[in-house]
Amino acid sequence: MRRDTLKKSRFVTILNKVSMIWRWILNKQNALNHWMHGKYTANKIALATSGLVGIILIIMLFTPPYMGIADDGTLYKVMNRNGLSYIENNPEDIYNNYFIKIYFIDKNATSQSTMNGSHDLFVKAAILLDNFVTGDQYFDIRFLAFIYSILFLPVIYIIVKHTCLRIENFSEAAAIGVLAIVIFGDISFLSYFNSLYPEALWIIGALYCIAAIIRLQDKNNSYLSLLLLGVFGIIFCTTRQQCGVIGFILSGFSIRAIFLNKQLVWKTCCVLLSFTLSITGIVTIFRMESDFTIDSKHHAMTRGVLFQAENPEVALREFGINPSYSVLANTSTYNFYPFVKAGNQQLQDNFYNKYNSTDIVLYYLRHPVSFFRMLDVAVKSTTNLRRNFCGNYEKSAGMPKMAQGLFWSGWSNLKDRSAPKTIGYLILLILLSYIVNKRRTRSRAIIREGQGINLLFNITVVIAAIGLSQAAISIVLSGDAELTQHAFLLGAALDLIVFFLVAKALPSLNILQDGVERIEK
Repeated sequence: MRRDTLKKSRFVTILNKVSMIWRWILNKQNALNHWMHGKYTANKIALATSGLVGIILIIMLFTPPYMGIADDGTLYKVMNRNGLSYIENNPEDIYNNYFIKIYFIDKNATSQSTMNGSHDLFVKAAILLDNFVTGDQYFDIRFLAFIYSILFLPVIYIIVKHTCLRIENFSEAAAIGVLAIVIFGDISFLSYFNSLYPEALWIIGALYCIAAIIRLQDKNNSYLSLLLLGVFGIIFCTTRQQCGVIGFILSGFSIRAIFLNKQLVWKTCCVLLSFTLSITGIVTIFRMESDFTIDSKHHAMTRGVLFQAENPEVALREFGINPSYSVLANTSTYNFYPFVKAGNQQLQDNFYNKYNSTDIVLYYLRHPVSFFRMLDVAVKSTTNLRRNFCGNYEKSAGMPKMAQGLFWSGWSNLKDRSAPKTIGYLILLILLSYIVNKRRTRSRAIIREGQGINLLFNITVVIAAIGLSQAAISIVLSGDAELTQHAFLLGAALDLIVFFLVAKALPSLNILQDGVERIEK
């Protein structure tokens, strides 16, 4: 009995101490909010957030040791189209191990090359800017990073400002600003700015489209927001062929936006925007060059269909392929000593010619469990947005091969160690987003006077649809072998949903107040 009494006494003591700490925090929070009342504005929080992200960006990209991402062997098409070549000759200095900052410009090749989407437009603009400033025959990748930065910082400002407009207390708005700095300033986003990968333009395009959607819901007569959605929607969905489907997703929201305003001019503009985005998506899909190769087609079957099939022989029969090819299950042509080479003529005649992307889509429709398992693999592969097999430093920095940058990588490290790496995590985030937005979504209540209808759950739906569409395309066209290269937007979608979920839940749940009340009881 004495031991039980002693344990209860210790528990009560600990509970009282925790209660005191909670009350102290709450008092400090209330005092801070009272002191900042009238001084705090969403505009100031957004400016501070954007400014601090800018400082992180400058330190990471524009001051030595410069950070970027090494070539994983897929950048040759971008370089060829834009007349760029490596100065280095040693493959070990080029591929995977070290980030390359300076490239040689073949001016004749640049003038004759053709563009393959909006990404090439930005690369060419950076080359022209470099030529204007330096006038030499070398291209410094930091000019591309500069252009991206000029676009990136304003959209951070817009998103944080319109998110904080929904916040009454300074402490909660400041927490949202800090969260934005932690997520959007992370090396997993910014390191792509110093590279020829399209990921930097993907995240910028996605953020501008999201910013336009937020503004449309706060100001339901904002034609500037429609223009923003149209311009960056076109840029976004024309970066790569696989992004063409994003045009249809944004087109769907444009139709939804028709009901935000009763004016005929507004409805007409929304219809025109939806039509334009849809046509852009169609042109992108059917006219742009694909990044998927014969190796991708090999992996679509061996690292996709056969990878999840309970009986590979039965799965092959569904495609009219000899079951003996089940020995190819789980094989990859990217292995140092590949089991087979993708260019093998026998494989071409008896394997590759038996199926295409449509056949694989139909297979997954007949076997949804297999597709769901592949989505699970996709989330696991993209939770960490960094290319861990590609170094972040130049060779001159004296770092080991494939060295990963540690500066401002807290969010990446936290996800890598703690975030659930399963499709259930995405489903949970979507459900939580629905729950915290449920009341206002159903009632269409006004947040504040003049701020429009609160339909923040629409943002979650759009973000999730974009991420899942890119994962699905990568799965169908290359199995799980190229998820890192093609499904970046699925991992980015997880980060964006977390940001908006916390931004919505923080003020509405009154976390600190509820905690104190429960402890006191």
